[in-house]
Amino acid sequence: MYYSYVRYFVRVVGAQARSLIDIGSHGADYVTWFDWIPSLTSLDLNRPYVGEGVKSVKSDFFKWTPPEKYDIGLCLQVLEHLDRPDLFLQKIFSVCRHAIISVPYEWPEGSSVYHVQDPVDLDKLAKWADRQPNYYHVVTEPFADRYTPKARRLVAYYDVQNPRRTVSGKEVRARQALAAV
Repeated sequence: MYYSYVRYFVRVVGAQARSLIDIGSHGADYVTWFDWIPSLTSLDLNRPYVGEGVKSVKSDFFKWTPPEKYDIGLCLQVLEHLDRPDLFLQKIFSVCRHAIISVPYEWPEGSSVYHVQDPVDLDKLAKWADRQPNYYHVVTEPFADRYTPKARRLVAYYDVQNPRRTVSGKEVRARQALAAV
């Protein structure tokens, strides 16, 4: 289900996009969903997606220098695997005008042997990014009990050129509660 939100975010903010990069693709083909965008790139340390119309880059993202600034950057389910997700996000923000990020939302520590950052919530993501997302949504996968810890993902959109100031997730939720009254 979270892919549906990613697709929607890209359609909204990338309607006029000329370039998109998927960072940390691990061979996933969803970059091909955005066929109206002329320049599509898949970058991964070990296994970038290889397919028609997609530039595949096998590289360490930290060492890689892009040929241009990308209109949209995707980074889906990657940050929780990294020792320094803050530096990774700053690099994404330096090479993209818009960023769409997804992370597992509040998965308990130790629920995945490959994750070094669990649990991740809005406050932790904001700390890594040094800003709040311009918009975010917590997606609960269908057919899962809402209390199932591994059923939720946080999908966040950042307008890199127009960032929101850093505030806590608690403050954001308080503002949302006031707006609902």
